[in-house]
Amino acid sequence: NSYLNAIKNFYVFLDGNKILSLEGFFKHELSMTRRGTVSSTDLRIKKINNHESSLNPLKQRDVDRLLEVIELMPDRDKLLISLLLGCGLRGQEARTMNALLFNEDTLIESDSFLIQDIIIGNKTGVETKFLIDRELFITKPLYEQVLDYIDSKDYQNSLSKYKAKFTYDSKYLPLFLTNNGNLLNKQAYYNIWNKFKELYKREYKTKFEHKPHDLRATFGTSLLQILSKETGDVLAALGVVKVALGHKDESQTLKYAKYLTHSKMLNRAAQILDEHAVKIFKGGKNA
Repeated sequence: NSYLNAIKNFYVFLDGNKILSLEGFFKHELSMTRRGTVSSTDLRIKKINNHESSLNPLKQRDVDRLLEVIELMPDRDKLLISLLLGCGLRGQEARTMNALLFNEDTLIESDSFLIQDIIIGNKTGVETKFLIDRELFITKPLYEQVLDYIDSKDYQNSLSKYKAKFTYDSKYLPLFLTNNGNLLNKQAYYNIWNKFKELYKREYKTKFEHKPHDLRATFGTSLLQILSKETGDVLAALGVVKVALGHKDESQTLKYAKYLTHSKMLNRAAQILDEHAVKIFKGGKNA
């Protein structure tokens, strides 16, 4: 930061003495800190959040409650949260999902519970991490929910406004739009999440402490747990989860395995301690 600040001040000096223009070197912008909004530049070192370094998946009770609460939300918001939980999508992947990836023919032709061969990424206009193309993991019921939403009057009205406002690619139509036909940006995305949290608090008189990314962690840990149990092959299960979550390398997916192993060990430790506590209590009572 000190080095960058010295460079910035040097260019400010050159600009002040009309030797060189600041334009093209850096831009002034506002930055959010714990103390509030401060004047900064685009040279600042930005904090990188690694969401997958510490997993915080939902417990089953929280999942059940979430599914009940989203039924109270508009179809667009309900579908958005359903895709986060049911497909393990990142926020930007859900926000930029391409509506043209979903059609009735694919649904009819599929004999499997899982719809396959849907590729998301740079080629299809979906903002994946590192712009890597990957396969979308989606079940048939959730796929049908997407199709129902696309056919809905609300979506078609928003889409008409979008087409009237913007020049669009014939290969891409946004699945999620605002009511006035604009793209669903990050702020609108978090507004939907905050509305969900307000509804949750109203229904259950308690705060929903999880972040949207925790739904992805819930999907990943649940999928790994089910596959490992059904197949008995943890390595193969990890490979499937890696593909389903769009991880760049295995080290990211291993965090999910470590989380499950750690949770099992804690549960087993608690069980052993309970058993010994009973023995100790009985022994003390007899004495």
